[in-house]
Amino acid sequence: MTSYRMWRLSAVVAAVMFSATPVLSQTLFTTVDDFTDWSASVTQDTVDLDGSATNGLAEGGGAGTPGSLAILPSSNFAYHFSDGQQGNVPLIQSLRLAGDIVFDHDFPTPLQAGSYFQLGAVFNYDGHFDQYFGSTVDNLDGTYTTTVPYEFSPGDLASYLQIGIIYNAELSGVAVTVDNIRIENAVPEPAAVATTLLGLAGLGLIYRRRR
Repeated sequence: MTSYRMWRLSAVVAAVMFSATPVLSQTLFTTVDDFTDWSASVTQDTVDLDGSATNGLAEGGGAGTPGSLAILPSSNFAYHFSDGQQGNVPLIQSLRLAGDIVFDHDFPTPLQAGSYFQLGAVFNYDGHFDQYFGSTVDNLDGTYTTTVPYEFSPGDLASYLQIGIIYNAELSGVAVTVDNIRIENAVPEPAAVATTLLGLAGLGLIYRRRR
């Protein structure tokens, strides 16, 4: 078996593993309790996009008050931050090194927001003010879901951590409802990882015997 064929087989095995990789979703902010103390925003207990009464990792789980966050931008490009989460070990662990931050929201009309409207995510912690934008899909029920890929460097985290939403539109002043802010990470199943490693090891033995 040539080294080129060996490489192709290895790539196929790895591709099969990652195509079947499950996604771990962990909720960060979803209740009134979670959204309390966000900047330039107000909590809403009369509007709830996901119907959850269970706190996210921001409040350590448990029963909470269903609701959402209304961000109130004072300019056409504005940041809306959570309270400090630097001591929240489960939340920090959920961020891992990279993944997607996903959230649901409504969508202002062109008359309200102008010719463009976009929401993004920002991670504010030691030595970092990382801003990301992603893609948005229409859920066809009056809500939208935005998915934003991000990277995180936990080794740099020392004294502060805020997670925020970026408002970017032609016009300011329109309130936007945000709910169910969550992290989604691809997590290979142990069995899939073990199978892949065994497969690669077997290919290595075949390659060595035929050299």
